[in-house]
Amino acid sequence: MSEDKRSLRIMHFDTEMGWRGGEQQVCGLVEHLASLGHQSMIVCRRNSALHEYFGEKKMVMIVNMRGELDFISALCLLKHIRSFNPDIFHAHTGHAHSIALLTNRIAKLFLGRDIPVVVSRRVNFPLKTGWFSHRKYLSPSLSYVAVSEAVKQSLVRYGVPAQQVHVVHSGTDLSRFNNVHGKPSPEVAKILQDAGVSLNTKVIVSSCALSLLKDIPTLLYALAIVRRRMPDLDFKFINAGEGNMRGEWEKLRDDLGLGGLVYFAGFVSDIPCLLAQGDLFVLSTMSEGIAGSIIEAIASGLPVVATGIDGIPEIIQHEKNGLLSKPADPDSMAECIIRMLTQPEERQRMIDESKHIFDHDFTVDSMTAGNLNVYQSLLNK
Repeated sequence: MSEDKRSLRIMHFDTEMGWRGGEQQVCGLVEHLASLGHQSMIVCRRNSALHEYFGEKKMVMIVNMRGELDFISALCLLKHIRSFNPDIFHAHTGHAHSIALLTNRIAKLFLGRDIPVVVSRRVNFPLKTGWFSHRKYLSPSLSYVAVSEAVKQSLVRYGVPAQQVHVVHSGTDLSRFNNVHGKPSPEVAKILQDAGVSLNTKVIVSSCALSLLKDIPTLLYALAIVRRRMPDLDFKFINAGEGNMRGEWEKLRDDLGLGGLVYFAGFVSDIPCLLAQGDLFVLSTMSEGIAGSIIEAIASGLPVVATGIDGIPEIIQHEKNGLLSKPADPDSMAECIIRMLTQPEERQRMIDESKHIFDHDFTVDSMTAGNLNVYQSLLNK
């Protein structure tokens, strides 16, 4: 096997306890790397979603990772580094970034190994200032994988050299969306029943955490406008996802008189099946690195309405393969929703056009290939 094609050993770091888009991307990457003959170990926290997912496959190293300067956790990893002998450290979260960088320093000190560090940057939040943050983000030892050009530009504006940032779009496994358009799974059938969906109901779906930046209030106000302008339209909105804003947004839903139209389903394991029951996908987020949920919606054959911010325009081109509304603008979003629901020819044209995003990008294959190119470029230096 040539040097460029040799089997690699990648140690992945992820500090999240729950399951969100980033963890799904980690799973897709690790599993596809394995199919190509590369080995991975996942450094994660006990009882985290990744621990539960990969634990039985004996691919997990449990580390507490309780802070960004957790020297104890980094020292504990030394024995695993000796046994696994990784070629690359790949950090997938903000705190994991710090732990991986610290582990790099300790491995260099105690083992004489300078293991390249790759950091996936999936969000477009403003980076913190101060001495520690500058040392963390501007380290010459790092290479970044930015999930969109928008995320790359935010890193470059902060001061990260452009040559250290590689854009690799998130990808989805298209096979997950095969054979899901028949009878819904028991989980999804119960959701549809609880939401009050009938045979002629137009089902608007979304898949996002109920956190502040997802801006569900804008969507709720938009749905209230849709109901006012189209009082005879039989529609329901279903969101898959949990978060700390759920109680507040359920109250807002009820205050707007949308109690019978909006259903917060909580965590849904069978997202492809839920999307297959929908007529329209909507995302009202205020900040989004790339929006993997939109990629999944397109894979399901749904038309998309979303806010035109951050990395979303790299997937959706307004009026070509979807509609982009103004951020925090319920009237703009309502107009887009009504247009998608009332103009079937335009809707179908956008659905057909959106499928072309998978011709060369946004698949788990292209995402894995992009990450491998970054790994190889570091190892070939």
